[in-house]
Amino acid sequence: MMIFPPIIIVAKNDGTKCVCTIMQHKLNKKYSFVNITKGHICSCEFNTQEEALKDLRNKYFNKEIATYILYEDVPIAEIIQHRVKGKENPNG
Repeated sequence: MMIFPPIIIVAKNDGTKCVCTIMQHKLNKKYSFVNITKGHICSCEFNTQEEALKDLRNKYFNKEIATYILYEDVPIAEIIQHRVKGKENPNG
């Protein structure tokens, strides 16, 4: 059984969107958000992925971000393929 990291599409308040995930640091075993769009690792660290997701929900409820979509147990290639396919063909 393969385990995939969560993939999160975040819409910021200024209308920009980014693709993020949550990855574990090798050295200290803490978790951080990784902005795949910008190639940036957030300096915030969490003990678990669940803590990181709770922080994301708080950012949404506090209006720090506009919205987000969480994909779990899905390969990122499938998400990207689906989003690109949807833009090219609204019916597919």
